[in-house]
Amino acid sequence: MLTLSTFEIAAAVAVMAVGAAVQGSVGFGLNVVAAPILIQINPDLVPGPLLAAALVMSLMVARRDRSGINRPALTWALAGRLPGAAVGVFLLVKVFSDWSLAVFLASVILVGATLSVAPIRLPQGRPVIALGGFVSGVAGTTTGVGGPPMALALQHIPPRQLRGTMSVYFLVGASFSLVLLAAWGQFGARHLVAVGILVPGQLLGYVLSGRLVPVLERGYTRPALLVISVAAALSVLIRALI
Repeated sequence: MLTLSTFEIAAAVAVMAVGAAVQGSVGFGLNVVAAPILIQINPDLVPGPLLAAALVMSLMVARRDRSGINRPALTWALAGRLPGAAVGVFLLVKVFSDWSLAVFLASVILVGATLSVAPIRLPQGRPVIALGGFVSGVAGTTTGVGGPPMALALQHIPPRQLRGTMSVYFLVGASFSLVLLAAWGQFGARHLVAVGILVPGQLLGYVLSGRLVPVLERGYTRPALLVISVAAALSVLIRALI
């Protein structure tokens, strides 16, 4: 049974509000912001409860930005995500240690972000989107931070399309990851209290994101997602090394 102090509950709600504001305005970032802090508050809050709670935010943003959903991109992203999630569970349980896998995934994200800002035009198209979905599936299932690879693959689409597409992508992908985590005994009824604690902060963050969207759509969405991607990679790397 999960037990948290009043201060810990307030801290969890606050960090979820900040993370939800980021995700609602950029298209991803909830887990990037929340996971490193929540795991310090109580390890039982990550990854299952965080993934489950994040479904609420994804649903709200998907509804708000449904006109921007890029269905072809979404199809190819999910085609990569589902096998990526399965591979992630296999690697987590059978092959790599938590440390080596986290270092590898953080390195992949950092390389992708570096290539995105380098004077080199990265290839675009379905194979890149599918690859982004695959890496995202591996990363999301193993470390809880699966947004950056997918966001990097979709960074050239308009902001509204990015938010709408990423939200539906997270809805389907996170649900599949939760099923796999449950099958391996990593998520179940004992985590429902934790999910309930994390949801309220997202409602506040969603409201705040509505105020941030007009600002970011002035040309700041791509720089923001690159900064968040690098922050995600560094947070995963630091967590692996300490």
